[in-house]
Amino acid sequence: MAGPQVSMVDLDAPDFELYLRFAEALASARTMELGPGDAIYMPPLW
Repeated sequence: MAGPQVSMVDLDAPDFELYLRFAEALASARTMELGPGDAIYMPPLW
């Protein structure tokens, strides 16, 4: 693929056999909850 990097993993039903390192990525993932009036800035290509 050309352009920005994308993940082909189905986040609702990840195939850990096809994407071997995705379980490792999930273990180090960070989550946040935005409340009313909160905003998040996502720089291009992030």
